[in-house]
Amino acid sequence: MLTNSCFICYSTNNYKLLADICIKTIKEMGVNDNDIYHKLDDIDISNYKIEFQSPFWYYCVKNKIKHFIDILERIKNKYQYFIISDCDIRYYRHNKNKCKNLKNIINDNNNNIFFMKEYKSKDINSGFFIIKNNDIDISIAFLKKTYELLSTNNINKKYPYGDQSVINKIKNEIKYDFIPNKYVVWGTYIYNKKYALLHHSVCAKNVEEKIIQMKQIKRQLKN
Repeated sequence: MLTNSCFICYSTNNYKLLADICIKTIKEMGVNDNDIYHKLDDIDISNYKIEFQSPFWYYCVKNKIKHFIDILERIKNKYQYFIISDCDIRYYRHNKNKCKNLKNIINDNNNNIFFMKEYKSKDINSGFFIIKNNDIDISIAFLKKTYELLSTNNINKKYPYGDQSVINKIKNEIKYDFIPNKYVVWGTYIYNKKYALLHHSVCAKNVEEKIIQMKQIKRQLKN
């Protein structure tokens, strides 16, 4: 699967330590530099409060979606799969052989986008998803609508979780499915050590806590 895929990521300077881990572990999966489309936004963060639901946070989630759209429009004919990833995700090469299983699940499914679940709920978590290159223009249009809604007034009241709130509101406008939980480590919850391909560090207050959580999960997966 990875030989026909690219990774698309976005980060700002306050996430540098996490982004370094994310990109490093993507490469450890065998992905070439040319197949990683990471944008490091050079916005000056010194004048912003770096916290959840701050104006800076909404700026990031909005411009993250814009980056995804820009890259997809540019390379939409180049890959079979487009892997969209937040930078607080660590990948695990020791289960790399399970990518074939995931590929078969996606290929045997007629949906366009495959999302990570919000823990065990029926909601989408937009931190990681895979776009299959079938009807790619429909998937791009879906992200454009997401971006448009993120540009509305009173966004903090309408969409408190940014792009995730928007996507969950309009998800029935796209043909989507969920990535089976066993391929994911959700925060501190490991569904299946033998299948885990990635760890999304969530429910942590800041970068330091996310890195501590990543180290804890790394130790547990090795045991």
